[in-house]
Amino acid sequence: MAKSDRTECFCKRIKEIRISKKISPRWIAKKVGITKAEYLQIEAGETEHLDLETAMGIAFVLDVNMNYLCGFSDKLLPTNLSTVLNDFDVNNESENLTRTILHEVMLMDDEEKKDFEEQLRKEGLFED
Repeated sequence: MAKSDRTECFCKRIKEIRISKKISPRWIAKKVGITKAEYLQIEAGETEHLDLETAMGIAFVLDVNMNYLCGFSDKLLPTNLSTVLNDFDVNNESENLTRTILHEVMLMDDEEKKDFEEQLRKEGLFED
């Protein structure tokens, strides 16, 4: 069965990003909760079915949005949250929720970020 263009793009881009950030396959695999061999199979496009949770975990660890990884966008988002995101354990449910929220904030435009910040201030959850 031939791999889809999106899958091929995902595999190619995760490898490119991992190499550019000088991250080891073992480190990514550990953060995502898979083996190094499983990660390398994904990177090589040798995985029959990549589940969404693993794909999202890889995206979070690499601090890149799925639209970019799958080729829906050529816009690579800034990695200004990478040091925060890399401290999270993807297998921990509360940290995974926090990571998801942070990732969604990265996808927001400036106006949406201002609105989100204002709402957090109203709720008493954001301080300068």
